[in-house]
Amino acid sequence: MTDAMYQRMLERAEAQSSKKGPSKLPDEKTITLYVTSHGTSITVSNVIELALSEGIVEAKNRKGELFILGLGDILAAAINANDERGAGRRAGFVG
Repeated sequence: MTDAMYQRMLERAEAQSSKKGPSKLPDEKTITLYVTSHGTSITVSNVIELALSEGIVEAKNRKGELFILGLGDILAAAINANDERGAGRRAGFVG
């Protein structure tokens, strides 16, 4: 993911940005991040807060788990509304 893609993701998710803290999503939205590195992939779901600094993304989910990811390792993101959670897999992603 590029910086421009990251900023577009926050914009489209209507995240509230803060200069000193993470960007927070509205209560009705979450983000799913699709991450791949060295042939291994993971899905980080139910993300509600994001912060970017020096190419490092900190993603916090609804459970309070904090994921530290390289911006360049994030392949894609899906923006979900509450009624869309659990809707199943999206085409092209295994997870």
